[in-house]
Amino acid sequence: MNRISPFRLLALLLCLTVVHGGLCASPCAEEPYGRADDSAALHYFGETLVTVGGGSHAPFWLGANRDGRGAVDGHGPQLHVGLSRPTAAAYADFRPHWGGTVEVAVGSSLVSRFTPSAAFAETVIGRSHLSLGLRPHATPINHPALSTGSFVLGRNAVPPATLAWSIPTWWPAFGRRVPVAFSGTLAYGLLLDGNWQRRTVDRAGGRYATGVRYHEKAGYVRIGTDSSVVTLTAGAEMATQFGGTIHHYLGAAQPMPLAGGLREAFYAFVAKGGSDPTDGEGYANASGNTVGTWRFALDVHPRRAPWSARLYYDHFFEDESAAFDEYGWLDGLLGLEVHLPWRALSTVVVEAVRTDYQSGPVYHDHTPQLNEQVSGIDNYYNHGLYPGWQHFGMAMGNVLFASPLYDHNGTLIFTANRFRALHLGLSGKPTTQLAYRLLFTTLRSWGTYAAPFTEVQRQHSLLAEVQWSLPQQLFGHSVGSGWQLTAALAADRGTRLGHNTAVQLGLRYSR
Repeated sequence: MNRISPFRLLALLLCLTVVHGGLCASPCAEEPYGRADDSAALHYFGETLVTVGGGSHAPFWLGANRDGRGAVDGHGPQLHVGLSRPTAAAYADFRPHWGGTVEVAVGSSLVSRFTPSAAFAETVIGRSHLSLGLRPHATPINHPALSTGSFVLGRNAVPPATLAWSIPTWWPAFGRRVPVAFSGTLAYGLLLDGNWQRRTVDRAGGRYATGVRYHEKAGYVRIGTDSSVVTLTAGAEMATQFGGTIHHYLGAAQPMPLAGGLREAFYAFVAKGGSDPTDGEGYANASGNTVGTWRFALDVHPRRAPWSARLYYDHFFEDESAAFDEYGWLDGLLGLEVHLPWRALSTVVVEAVRTDYQSGPVYHDHTPQLNEQVSGIDNYYNHGLYPGWQHFGMAMGNVLFASPLYDHNGTLIFTANRFRALHLGLSGKPTTQLAYRLLFTTLRSWGTYAAPFTEVQRQHSLLAEVQWSLPQQLFGHSVGSGWQLTAALAADRGTRLGHNTAVQLGLRYSR
């Protein structure tokens, strides 16, 4: 159960600042503005994928960080289609510029045979973006293709349906002479997997939730500019499940409705207040299920050097004990991203992730007999009421928290949230038409504090992916532009996910 105090108002203040800045932006020299006709053209794509292999699951990196459209179980063909009217990140004028995106995946190997990975409309006024629908999260700190992802606002699951206000570009709050800028987002919405949970969860032991409300907020401050040798970025991301109806709580036949009105929306906003039915008198926790992370990044751009680097750190928390240094900041993600001047190897990402501490193995709520509070056993991504920090069975944050779908136990509980992992990501473009991506992850998991594994479970996961942009003339025949072939080899080895191997081939057309 989460015990959350007003410390989260720090992140709230960042959000309020950037929302104000969206309509009051001053031009920033290093950030070009869009023109009035930037969003005039429609773009579309179609992609077919065929996966062939063996094992109890599709290999881990074929399903991870793909906005819910990756395969988890089984193999087979997939079809992805998309249509978009893009907008610029910011405009010099302050009139509305409209855009939107729809992307859908179809395939028997997907979590849902018809999976929308994006479906939103947006308007941009100055730097301020207002969107409605399923919009994938941005990745302001970690690399979108090589990182394991954020603890809170990840790219692993189908995005929630939200009404969101964001400032994705850096807003120079004090003008160009003071190198301080802000960005952030604020959103409310719904989780859409209630009926899917009803069909999926085992009635004998699993609980599920329908009609769950959702809230997210993030705020960042940057010291320095794009032309600075060194820049420092700091911020926080938080998100909350609240409201809805809990079914089969502790085996109960009657559903448990939870308040989800304006008052609870405000409680989610300030990360305080509320009273869940299971709290008991004198033991009130923050309303709903809240997860958060403090995020920091140090960027180095030497003026005449052909390379640049980013050192970043995410500190995970669900309770106030983990948010401050009460029990030590031992859990988090430490990463290094390096950009090199070589075509064959242009980007390197290395990450070390630890989640096994969780404020320690002891938890005691204050009682009249012993009024001391010990806030251990944070139990990341799990909650006393809600099934887990998931959407359609996939973790909504960092992908290394193996999604509940992998366990096949009829619940949506995360059974392996205590782990340590090392991750490597490489990418390059040896020629103008050939690009590649290489991901390798090794992980040790101890299960959870409540249900530890009898032996440490290990996982080694690999993805080797090559993309070839076809020339307009191929073997003496004109094929036009916009065609791309993809070939990927993925494999898992270990006791956590088993032995899985697959080859994936894809053909994509876009314009």
